[in-house]
Amino acid sequence: MDRAWDVVVFVSPSAVLAFQGEAQSSGLTDWPDAIAVATVGPGTLEALIAAGLPRSVRCLAPKRAPWDARSLLDSIREEGVRPGRVLVVGGATSGTDWAAEFQPMGIPCDCLTAYRNQRCEPDRGAVERLHALCTRNVAWVGVVTQAKTAEALNRMASDWPMTAQRWMRAQPFLSIHPRIEQSLIHAGFHSTQRIPPGTTALDAALSSDLWSTPRPVSYTHLTLPTKRI
Repeated sequence: MDRAWDVVVFVSPSAVLAFQGEAQSSGLTDWPDAIAVATVGPGTLEALIAAGLPRSVRCLAPKRAPWDARSLLDSIREEGVRPGRVLVVGGATSGTDWAAEFQPMGIPCDCLTAYRNQRCEPDRGAVERLHALCTRNVAWVGVVTQAKTAEALNRMASDWPMTAQRWMRAQPFLSIHPRIEQSLIHAGFHSTQRIPPGTTALDAALSSDLWSTPRPVSYTHLTLPTKRI
């Protein structure tokens, strides 16, 4: 890792995986202590540790919600860190968005595009299972990770019977960011709950007693609306 940067920001677990690549020589296992690592949530930090990041490396992350760029920048200031140069590892658009956050602080920011989003069709089997749950009025919990997913779900179900569409929108949906939560509400999904990022918080929410109706134990993974390459 080039020591031209004081802080390297990983915007998501996908950024960590893309940066690491298939080889172990990507630089995570021998990361220099002089370069701090910043993440927007515990899920990304978990991915870094799993990829071999030494625990001696200083890690910066938001101390409170919302888990986004502004929260991270506030935390960096509170920690007294004044980076001379920052590298953002993210997607095709996220790096540019982050650079726009750092520029008002007078901090030079470089971007490394580690992946790009490409629209893909959802798995037919997953769509059929979701349709069956809604037509049989089976209660379930949705986890939404992108703001565009709510609209994509509506488009996917546009040819379903209206009763099945209403049942889908009536189910509880979990999200980690206000922007995602607002996109769900705007699309007609009014039973929403915001949770902290990371698998620990997700497991706690799914296993909690918040749901008055029993939920299915099995998991269905439905990729909407994009895949990362």
